[in-house]
Amino acid sequence: MVACLILIIHNNFLRHQQGILFQAGKNITINAEVDSFFKQVSHGFQGEVTVFSINGKHILAPLRPSIWLVSPTILTPNDEIKAQVRVKPIVGLLNDVGFDAEKYALQKRIVGRAHVLTNQSYWVRYVASLRSEWFKKMVSSVEELPSKGIIFALTFGMRDELLTKTKQKLKFSGLSHVIAISGLHIGIVFSIGWFIGKALFRVVHSWVSAPMLIAVLLSGCYAWLAGFSIPTQRAIWACCLMSILLTSLKRIPSSYQWLIILSWLLFIDPFSSVSASLWLTMWAVAIILLFMSLQPYHSAYWKKALLLQFSLVLGMMPAIAMLFYGVSLSSFLYNILFVPWFSFVVVPSALLALLLDIGFDITFLWDWVDWTIQPVFYAITFAEKSWLSLTNQQVIWLCFLIALCGVAPFLSWRGKSLLLTCVLTVLIDWKSRPTWQVFVLDVGHGLAVVIKQGPNAIIYDTGIAWQESSIAERIITPFLHYHGIKKVDILILSHADNDHAGGMETIIENWHPESIVSSQKTINGPKCIAGQKMVWGELDIEFIWPNHSVFRAYNPHSCVVRVIHQATSNSLLLTGDIDAVVEWMLVRHPQLLRSDILIVPHHGSRTSSINQFIKVVGPEVAIASTAKIGKWSLPDQKVVERYAEANVDWLDTGTSGQISISFYHSHWNVDVLREGKGQSWYRQMLRKGVE
Repeated sequence: MVACLILIIHNNFLRHQQGILFQAGKNITINAEVDSFFKQVSHGFQGEVTVFSINGKHILAPLRPSIWLVSPTILTPNDEIKAQVRVKPIVGLLNDVGFDAEKYALQKRIVGRAHVLTNQSYWVRYVASLRSEWFKKMVSSVEELPSKGIIFALTFGMRDELLTKTKQKLKFSGLSHVIAISGLHIGIVFSIGWFIGKALFRVVHSWVSAPMLIAVLLSGCYAWLAGFSIPTQRAIWACCLMSILLTSLKRIPSSYQWLIILSWLLFIDPFSSVSASLWLTMWAVAIILLFMSLQPYHSAYWKKALLLQFSLVLGMMPAIAMLFYGVSLSSFLYNILFVPWFSFVVVPSALLALLLDIGFDITFLWDWVDWTIQPVFYAITFAEKSWLSLTNQQVIWLCFLIALCGVAPFLSWRGKSLLLTCVLTVLIDWKSRPTWQVFVLDVGHGLAVVIKQGPNAIIYDTGIAWQESSIAERIITPFLHYHGIKKVDILILSHADNDHAGGMETIIENWHPESIVSSQKTINGPKCIAGQKMVWGELDIEFIWPNHSVFRAYNPHSCVVRVIHQATSNSLLLTGDIDAVVEWMLVRHPQLLRSDILIVPHHGSRTSSINQFIKVVGPEVAIASTAKIGKWSLPDQKVVERYAEANVDWLDTGTSGQISISFYHSHWNVDVLREGKGQSWYRQMLRKGVE
């Protein structure tokens, strides 16, 4: 009853905050206080703010909405801004793998986005805060150091300066956790405070509470440096509760201690249940508690430390695999070397350097901190070769295997046999497998289609790329690993626009496709020219347009491809961004166009999908790759109506998320990700804020 009540209260607060934000309209005037450092994005600077006034109407503190704000100027924590903004709901991409912006917004209690209207006047009041001043002081001292990104992460919890390649190497080595201010770092500072308090207690015996008070004070200061991020708050609560439970007069079993900590964390923030970091933290705590309860008391300290690290690496393997769809085979070695190094050298040195820089303007210690980080930079360059990517099925098998190993010592031979039989019955896929599959990925405004046949794939278009990354790196590559793709045989590029071919280099570098097919002469490989054909396993690939290659492929030169299964004649038509003129030319050859599935031309733009084209293709399902509430307002409603009038089922990725079509010998079916497990209440609330 208490749990239900807590959920209802938190949910209603969230809904009221979103209602207050969007009821005033799309363009509103806000007064807001800045909650985070702002980072540079493509159209300005973005960060978190709390709105305390809308159109001059003051909002009570518990109902003040938090939003992501894009500003033309950089803002710092505690600044105040008054501006006219355009508000938008939280809209993210939803695929089998990849960053989930909607789930992330729920974790942080963000209920909307807003852009400052730069054609209107606005003002910013700079409010000097100690944290901002310290951060500026540190930035000026470490700006030229190679490891400044890691220093920012370890001191103020800012990971924006970390290069994508560095993040990848840290993931491959299993060291991502050492640069995120969370349980490990708060635990380090908490322990330092505890030992200082213990020393004071030995000197002054009346200071019984000194260890706890100093530990909480120091870890609280560290969490303040990190902006009291949600992981640091959880870590402080966990440290405090664990200390209270361990020092209490009543002996409480480890399992109860774990449950008490988890229950309290969910009590203060039930939405953290969707956070991977919560479960990673609690899983690590569970492993530590279990290890402590099983270890002999008189065992050597070094042996305990080594076994604990091995237990953590092995025990965390299923959680890491479920989060990243892969495991690091060298994780134990990297962690046994660098967790103590960070705990006893890097983190204390960074905090000491910060104190000396702020208090006495002594900056030479930052060079020492940089030097201590250099061995890490060097070591993680070898980590990529030890990273083992796993499919979704392999992750499930790994989790069950480790769970089985964990409970096996407590079972008899009969119990082990029975459990193994049950596991095999559950895990073996008894369903018939599709002969081939088509996945239209949710990539916003752009296009990326994966055609899967066994462990091989064809990729049609690669989505957009931006300065530091791309859809190919963030979504397509993890997706291929998730589905067990071993080889990309063919990469087809419809045309050269960034939203279709932006990730080409990433796919070529990571997957080495045997053929790169395009209608552009400057791209090496076979040309997409009408009349050309290829055979790929049980599928025939027919190229229908254009009639000749060009030096630069624009929308009208998009590579139009028809994929047909040899045995069942099920077919798919890929059209890129062709326009109405090209469609008129193609309908002269109706025998080349007839298809069961049509990838809608040009994202459903009004300049394409003429009635005659729809009639000649005659699809049962039309799928458009679109961005929900995108700047181009696609698909055009008149285009959607044309397909409806032709009795064609319409789907688009902006509404449905990733769309998957599975073809069998006797039938085929379509699955959309935003139904079933993707139909979460918070997604509907966040995405429909302006409706």
